Amino acid sequence: MKKIYFLLVLNCFFFSYAQSICAPNGVSTNPQSPINPNEPTYLNHFDWTTTSAYYSINSQCTPNSFTPNPFQSNQSELLPLSLSKDMKPEDGWEMIAYNLGYDNNNIPLAARPEHTYLMLYNKYTGMLRILVKWCRNVNYNGALLTLKFTPGFQTNLLDMANDEKALDAPHIANPSLSTALKFYNDNNYWAYADFKLNYDPCTCSVNETARLKLYSELISNSSVELTGKITGTITSISQGQGGASSDGNFWKTADNINNKMMSVHSGIEKFKEKYQKIYKDLADGGITINAINNLGDFFNNNSFMKAGLAALPKISEGVKFISGLFGGGASGNQPIQLAPMSVNLDVKISGTISTQDPMHNQTIGLPGSLNNNFLPGTMGGQPLYNETLGVFSLINSPVMYYKDSNYSKSFLNRETIVPSSRIKEYWEILSDYTFTNRSYKLSGDVIKYAINPASHLTLQDAEVILIVEYEKPSITYPKKYPSFVFSNLDSDLNNGLAINGTDIGPSVDPNNGIFQNAFKPMGINNFKNDYSFEFLHDVSSVSTSVKKRQINQYSTGSFTKKWQCTNTCDFQNIQGPRIYSYTQNKADLPVNWNNLLTSDFKSNTANSLAFEPQVTTPRPEFLAPRVKNFKLKFVLNLKRTDNPDAQNVLYVVTYPIELKEAPAGYNMNGSDYIADAITYANQGTSNPANPTNKVIPATQSELVDMCASAKYTANRNSTSGRKANNEETSIFKLEQEPVLFPIPVKNELTIVKNNCKILSIIDFYGKMIKDFQNDSPTSNEISVVTANYGKGIYLLTYLDSENNLKTKKFIIE
Repeated sequence: MKKIYFLLVLNCFFFSYAQSICAPNGVSTNPQSPINPNEPTYLNHFDWTTTSAYYSINSQCTPNSFTPNPFQSNQSELLPLSLSKDMKPEDGWEMIAYNLGYDNNNIPLAARPEHTYLMLYNKYTGMLRILVKWCRNVNYNGALLTLKFTPGFQTNLLDMANDEKALDAPHIANPSLSTALKFYNDNNYWAYADFKLNYDPCTCSVNETARLKLYSELISNSSVELTGKITGTITSISQGQGGASSDGNFWKTADNINNKMMSVHSGIEKFKEKYQKIYKDLADGGITINAINNLGDFFNNNSFMKAGLAALPKISEGVKFISGLFGGGASGNQPIQLAPMSVNLDVKISGTISTQDPMHNQTIGLPGSLNNNFLPGTMGGQPLYNETLGVFSLINSPVMYYKDSNYSKSFLNRETIVPSSRIKEYWEILSDYTFTNRSYKLSGDVIKYAINPASHLTLQDAEVILIVEYEKPSITYPKKYPSFVFSNLDSDLNNGLAINGTDIGPSVDPNNGIFQNAFKPMGINNFKNDYSFEFLHDVSSVSTSVKKRQINQYSTGSFTKKWQCTNTCDFQNIQGPRIYSYTQNKADLPVNWNNLLTSDFKSNTANSLAFEPQVTTPRPEFLAPRVKNFKLKFVLNLKRTDNPDAQNVLYVVTYPIELKEAPAGYNMNGSDYIADAITYANQGTSNPANPTNKVIPATQSELVDMCASAKYTANRNSTSGRKANNEETSIFKLEQEPVLFPIPVKNELTIVKNNCKILSIIDFYGKMIKDFQNDSPTSNEISVVTANYGKGIYLLTYLDSENNLKTKKFIIE
């Protein structure tokens, strides 16, 4: 298996903030008319849109002068690109960086690459598309593509690695996005992955050099842990084995962890297929299979989104339980290309891999950041498209206050046991519980957002959807007590339970029984952000509150029997609580022995009154949904300002709502969300007579203040954050090492010295094979004929720029 990293490396020269947000630089990488006002001589002249079946390359690979054009390919994995031609500049695509062995002026590079790549970006959707091609005949059939930061200052660019978060929220260190790719043992095959990027309006406000690093390596047989959101399908591989151009074992377990990942689908049909499965058992509201199909069909209409969201209710209904989605923006009359993403949980995966030899190893400046043309120790790292990436950012986190209220409730169960005396005993079990109701109220604050000016998009209209997440006890009880059999429990993971005013949705955490329901959509101009709710939050047993008393029957006549307490009628404590009381005939309080039969008692097979929930159904009070969290979904209808006749862009993003305990005396009374959603549905337009102005764009000065605030800067200085000044030079040292290619070596090894002094080549047994100290040439590049060297592992020894002795491993095949 191969692993590929795209590392965001941010090297901190000094820490200060410019007094402006990121205004567009006016860059275009359209090969027909490239523009770069700030650096007029640094233009893109590579035409990735050519209709030729091949690209020209200058590579160490065979063939080394041409490679298949991935946008004209019949390779099955590339059909979403080649059929749709989804790569045109007029549809938003820009070239950030590439290495096919030529520079931006199509001049051959002296250091020819072995492995090639393209890095494209769509400014209307915020999608980064990375295409990679390996030159390596190895018996692997899987690759892992990862986009991440290295330690240092980190923007919000990769927020999709966790829950989306607002600009003022604490930064989560080292976010990463990963996707599994199929690897063919064929030098002519490409692989690609799409990553959704988040807009950080502070990208250009920090005087630090930001870097993207493209890195790949072979993987087999060791340990690794992956964390973060998963894009695509993460699967397992058996000992790295797989034939050339074959599926192999890597793809046979494609659904192993499919429930905990982010799925990016290649087109409308995949989108419809995925969500038909999610909603196969739902039949109420607009969330039906027909709604999903109608939504997909509508996306193929050239008048896409022009009528506005209020006039197209199927859109918001169809995306209700999709955490992220974007599509549209095309200039022509073609089907909409969708990238819906179902983001559920962070993923932590353990596997067996080991690192052998690096392949891709290219550093690229982060577009839109300062000083990205000054990258010491790198070659060709300046981005061609130098604009801030991403489309939309929420500036301040939505906040909801809560206040708990507790009440106690007791329940009775009746059970029989047969002790050692073998005389059946009849017992009443009294259990006391604390029910916690939680009142919620949205803060009423104004929510601010920003749209990247470099995207050339403006907001036509938008909706918000409140999402409620809750625990479903009928799922959690069997998981906590797997040895017991529960009767009549709804353990269906395809839908949740009824919460007034919501549509039932899918499971988002099957292990913990967490589901999502969605309230009806509401226009942002109707949204008041002061809505109040009350839900059950938790149920707990009162400590040592389970009590018992024994009763028995006595005769009052030939046919009449009555009940009495065996000893005392006072309930005595039983050690240990019961997690719930179960449904039982004639077991309600207050105690009533009239018409009570021995058949109304449940036999306790443990014969000790220990709680055994076999074949029991918890009382309804214990099965009620227990609300835990809320999220706010934004459904944005964005219009292009550079081409008003183009398709609109649908952009869906979901943010968690920050829960805070209400301060003393806080007024928990608020507006009625359900009533306001009905008003919006009947309104017929996105603009009410009196807009609430609770979701509005941030001003320039507000963005400047946020980017300069301690709240933002401190979030970037976490334990994984910015390096101290005395560590900065060590970053460059990592870059200043010899570059070796091709790896593995066949007949000739090329060494690019990169300011290092090359000393020798040593074989696996420590024997010096080649000594460079007396005959080292003065040029920056050395060629070594290795045809007579045996196959195996070798070490290159060298002195770095500070005269430290170092080694670098390589393989000769």
